[in-house]
Amino acid sequence: MLFAYKSNDGKLVPAPAGTPLDQAIWIDLCKATPEEEAQVLPLVPEIPTLADMEEIEISARLYREKGFEYLTIIVPGLVDNR
Repeated sequence: MLFAYKSNDGKLVPAPAGTPLDQAIWIDLCKATPEEEAQVLPLVPEIPTLADMEEIEISARLYREKGFEYLTIIVPGLVDNR
């Protein structure tokens, strides 16, 4: 899933449907499809893989690389068929 956010009166709000991603101040990818990743790749140097994110120490999950800020988090969730 791909979610884009904009700033409105100093608050982070969902970007309206159809907003170009280069106008977003925050882009969130969760289990992104290849098509969603393709939409984001022109805007960032790379999208970290799950393996990359799992390697990151908990104390370093917010980092800056090539002028972009990245945040990786662990979120509890349901596993299919459970």
